[in-house]
Amino acid sequence: MSHHRLKKVPCSSPCFFTKIILTMKVRLLVGLLLCAHVMAGQSVLRLERALSWEEEPRRWNRLDGTTVEQWFFEGGYYSDRAPALPFFAERIPLSGRVRLVAEVSDVRYEPIALKETPDVAVLSDQLDIVADVLQEGNNYYGWVQLYPLRRAGNGYERAVSFVLTVRISAPTPEPITPRSGPNTFNSVLSTGAVYKFGVSKSGIYRLDFNFLRNTLGITNLESIDPRRIRLFGNGGAMLPERAGDDRPDDLIENAIFVAGEADGKFDNSDYILFYAVGPAPWSYQPSANMPPLTITPHLYDQFAYYFIQIGDTPGLRIAEQASETAATFVTETFDDVQRIEDDRINLLHQASWAQGSGKRWFGDYFFQTRERTYSFRFPNAVIGSSARLACVFAGRSQVSTTVQVIAGSATFSGLISGVLVSDNEASYASDALLTGSFTVSGDNTEVRVRYLSTSVPSEGWLDYLELNVRRRLSMTDQMMEFRDLQTLNQPAARFRVENANAGLQIWDITNRQVPARQQFNLSGGVAEFGAKTQGVLRNFIAFYDNASLPRPERAVGRIGNQNIHALTNLDMVIVYHPNFEGPVQQLAQHRRSHSGLEVATVRIDQLYNEFSSGAKDPTAIRDLARMLYMRAPNRFRYLLLFGDGSFDPRNITNSTDNLDFIPVFETYQSFSPIFSYPSDDYFGLLSDNEGGDLKGPLEVAIGRVTPRTVAEAQAIVNKIIEYDNHPKTLGDWRLRLLYMADDEDWNAHIRQADLLANRAQQSETWFNLEKVYFDAYQQIATSTEKRIPGAKNAINANIFRGCLVAQYIGHGGPRGWAQERVIDNTDIAGWNNADRYPLIITATCSFGGFDDYTTLTGGEQALLKPNSGAIGLYTTVRSVFINGNNALTDAVQNVIFERDQQGVYYTIGDVLKKAKNVLPPFIEENARRFTLLGDPAMYLGLPEYRVRTTRLNGKP
Repeated sequence: MSHHRLKKVPCSSPCFFTKIILTMKVRLLVGLLLCAHVMAGQSVLRLERALSWEEEPRRWNRLDGTTVEQWFFEGGYYSDRAPALPFFAERIPLSGRVRLVAEVSDVRYEPIALKETPDVAVLSDQLDIVADVLQEGNNYYGWVQLYPLRRAGNGYERAVSFVLTVRISAPTPEPITPRSGPNTFNSVLSTGAVYKFGVSKSGIYRLDFNFLRNTLGITNLESIDPRRIRLFGNGGAMLPERAGDDRPDDLIENAIFVAGEADGKFDNSDYILFYAVGPAPWSYQPSANMPPLTITPHLYDQFAYYFIQIGDTPGLRIAEQASETAATFVTETFDDVQRIEDDRINLLHQASWAQGSGKRWFGDYFFQTRERTYSFRFPNAVIGSSARLACVFAGRSQVSTTVQVIAGSATFSGLISGVLVSDNEASYASDALLTGSFTVSGDNTEVRVRYLSTSVPSEGWLDYLELNVRRRLSMTDQMMEFRDLQTLNQPAARFRVENANAGLQIWDITNRQVPARQQFNLSGGVAEFGAKTQGVLRNFIAFYDNASLPRPERAVGRIGNQNIHALTNLDMVIVYHPNFEGPVQQLAQHRRSHSGLEVATVRIDQLYNEFSSGAKDPTAIRDLARMLYMRAPNRFRYLLLFGDGSFDPRNITNSTDNLDFIPVFETYQSFSPIFSYPSDDYFGLLSDNEGGDLKGPLEVAIGRVTPRTVAEAQAIVNKIIEYDNHPKTLGDWRLRLLYMADDEDWNAHIRQADLLANRAQQSETWFNLEKVYFDAYQQIATSTEKRIPGAKNAINANIFRGCLVAQYIGHGGPRGWAQERVIDNTDIAGWNNADRYPLIITATCSFGGFDDYTTLTGGEQALLKPNSGAIGLYTTVRSVFINGNNALTDAVQNVIFERDQQGVYYTIGDVLKKAKNVLPPFIEENARRFTLLGDPAMYLGLPEYRVRTTRLNGKP
C-alpha cells in the first residue's frame, strides 16, 4: 500500500506503513545458556537452529490495489531495507570487546516461491551473515544476523535448519584517531573577563582600539595591560560525529600579535592581529577521483567564534620561525581551492506531503532554465596546468536524466537515476557526483552546468561546485593563503612569493591555533624562505599589516564566567534555552527533591562556548553527555532537552516561526521522506565507534520537551510536578490501559493491538483494559470523506475518564490518526483530562515530528496542552514501518511493567532506551524514528501496591 502523509493540512490520508501490511509477534532467539559459554572464555560457539516456516505466505492488499506477499518463520524480524523478507537474529552476551566471525554449515534447504521484488536484491546464492559487537554501558553483546534465504538457479530456497558457528577472537584495532586524554575539570572561561566575537571567513583579522572598546564593549581598555590579553578559540570546523575521534577539549589558546603592548597599556594606535579559521574551512583529503583540497561549510552556524580573556596570566604570542636553509626544492606555485555552494532549498521541505529533513541543502533551481554559468577567479592561475573539479547535482524525474558540467574544453556527464514521482513514499530526488580534470586557460574560469531536457518533466538543483587550481605565488591582494601539494614528498622546500613589497608578513599557519611568523628574505620584489615539508602539508598566509585588514563581523560582547567542565557525578542533566530558565530550574529542583537525583542544568549557549567554540553544533550536546557518562558510567542516566528544535538551524528559510532552541541531529540522507529524519538518540550514542550513522545501543535515556514560549514551558513543568506529587492525580484511572487500533490493512493493526492487550491482561491482571478498535464502529461516508464518529467519541471519552497508558497502532500523520481523522488537532485541543494525564504510545507516522516549524504536530500539542493532554509520548518523528513498529511496541510492553533488581519500576526514559537496545541492528533504524517527548527521569504512575481479594464474606 502507499501512503500520502500531509505536511501543512490536517491529516486525512494513511501514514506510511509501507510495503508490508502485517507482522508477527517477534521474540528474541537467544539461548540463555550461551552466556555461560561466552563468559567462560570459549573461542568457538556451535549453535544448532531450526526455523519453523509457515507453509504459505501471507498476502495483503495495498491501497493501490497491488498484493504484497510476506513469508514468516517463528522468531523472525523484518528490516527497513528489505521489509518483505524475514531475517534471523541471535544476541550473544560477551565478556568484553572481541572480534566475531560467524559461519553457517549443515544447512537444510527447501524451495520457496519468492516473488521478484526489489527486496530480493539483498539475496545471493549463499547465506550472507553480518556479525556485530555492540557495547551497552560496561556490557558487550554480539549480534549475528542473516536472511535465511538464497538464490538457487532460477528460483529461491529457504533454510529450515542450520548450524551457526561463532568464532571469538581478539578485536581488530578501530581506525579511530583517539581522543587526547580525559576532559579537563577547569574551563578557561571560568576566570577573567571574557568577551566573545564571531568571524565569517578565514584569514588575518585586526582588532583595533575602536573595535575592542566601542564594538566589543571592553570599556576599561585604557587601564588593561595588553600583555594579559589572551585569545581562545578552536576555529569554525564542525565537531567530529564519531564519539571516539579526537577533538579539542574546552578552548585552545591562540597565538596572537599585539602591536604596542611593550609599554603595558593599550593605546589608540595599538591593535591585535590573529589568524581565524572561518565556518567553511578547507582540508586535505587525498583521493583518486576527488579534488584533494575540499571545503566543508558549517551546517549549523554562519560564524566561527573566538574569545578574548583578560586576567592575570600572560597571553600566548606569535613566535618567529627561522627559514630552513637546507631546502633545495623550489616552488613558485601553489594549490588553491574555491567552492560555490549556496544553501537555499531543503528538498523535502518544499514537498507538500513531506517534512523538512536532512543535513543537505541545495542552491540554483534548474527547470525552465536548464543551463547556468558559474564564474571562478583564481588570480595568477598557472596557464596550461591541470585543474580538478567536483560537482554534485540533484534531479527529480520519472526517468534517468543527465547533467553536464563544461569547464574549459572538457565536458563531464553524470547520470541521475529516476525516481517514482507519483509515489510519496519514494525518494524525492537522486543525485550525481561529477569529477574530472581540465586545462586552465586563464585567471577567470567559467563552469557551465547543463541539465539536459527529457521527454518527461524533470527538475534539478545544484548542490555545489568545487575547483582545485594551481596559482603562481604572487601577491595581488591584501592577503593570500597558500600551500603546495608538490612539497609533500620533499624533505624541505623553498617558497618564492613574487610581487612582494615592504610591510609584507608571512605566517606559518600549519598549526592554525599557534601560527608562527615566518622569516624570509625580500629582494627584488620576491619574498623567499625555506620550510621542512616531508609528509606535512605546510600552510602559509602572506598579508600586508595595515588598517584595511578585516574586523570581526559579529560582536557578542562580554559573557559571564562558566565552568560546565567541572560537572561530575550526575544522574541527570537538562540542556535548555535561556528563555526557559524559570521552568527549567523548577523542574530540576523537583527532580532533586522528589526523585533524589543529582541534577545539573546547562544553558545551550554556554554549552556551545565550552564544547564547540561558541558555535551552534548538536554534537556539543553529545560531547557533554559523553563527558558525564565517562566520569560516572554507572550513574549518569538521563538527558532532557528542553526546547523546540528545527531542521533549519541556520534559518535559511528566514522564518520568524523557526525557533531552533535546542539543535536537532538530522541524517545525512536528505531525499527520502522515510530515511531522512531527526533523531535525539544521537546524543546517547557514546561509545568510541558510535556517532552519525546512529548505530549502537543507547547509553543514556533521552527525552525532549518542545516549548516555543515560556507559557508552554511552564505548562509542561506544572503537569510533570503535579503528576508526580499531587494527591488529586491519584485515582482508579491509573489502573486503566487504553488500546486503539486502525481498521485498515485487513485488521493487521487490530491484531497487533489485541496481542499486546491480551498479554497485558494475562500478566498485569490488576489493570482494566479498554479497547477501541475502529472496525467495531460504524463508518459514515459522505461524498468527500469517511468518518468513524463512534470511535472518535470513545477515544475522547476514555481520555476524559483517564488512563495510565493510551496506545494507538495504525495510520496517521503529523496532525492526527487514521484516514478517517478519528483523532485530529481539534480533538486534542478539546481534551479536558486535568489530573489524568496518560503516557501516549503512537505506532503511527510523524505524530511527533517536532523539527518542522511549519506544523505543530498532534504529539507536541498533546504534550504542551496546559492542565490536560499527555504527560509524555513515545511517538514517531517520520514515517515508519509496521514490522519495526510491532517489534518496538512489543519490546516496550516487555519492559514497561518490569521492575529492576531493587524492585523499582523503570522510568519512561529507561523503558524506551531498554526497548530499543534489545532490537537487532537490522531494524534499529526504524526505532531511531521513535522519540520520547517528555521527561526521561519521570516514573509512570504505576501503583506500588496490589489489592488481592482472598476472602469474600469470610469465605475463600
